[in-house]
Amino acid sequence: MKNTISERIFDFLKEYPPFNLVSKGILTEISRNVEIQYFKKDQIIFDPNDALHENFYMVYEGAVRLYRFVENKKHNIDICDEENLFGLRPLIMNENYLMRAAANEETILPLFLFKLKK
Repeated sequence: MKNTISERIFDFLKEYPPFNLVSKGILTEISRNVEIQYFKKDQIIFDPNDALHENFYMVYEGAVRLYRFVENKKHNIDICDEENLFGLRPLIMNENYLMRAAANEETILPLFLFKLKK
């Protein structure tokens, strides 16, 4: 039986860096190990107070707002739209999130499990 979700993720990813640079076998494995989540408008994806997530994100559909509060004033840093990666820096650096991420509109995100080899 085919896994149509992983096939759709594979077809989506193969067009975009850095996924377009990996072998078909690795990309197939990545696509099979993706969890899809839906976020309503303004729903928080991660926050500076959160424990570090074990995944990073790529916007499949919708948009994500990255922002911080400085002296109780909201400062928008970036809007990630379709095909944009985010949430990867904290995983690579093994550091806490420095900003919040929230759905800027209804958004579908593949969550990519990230494990560093020791």
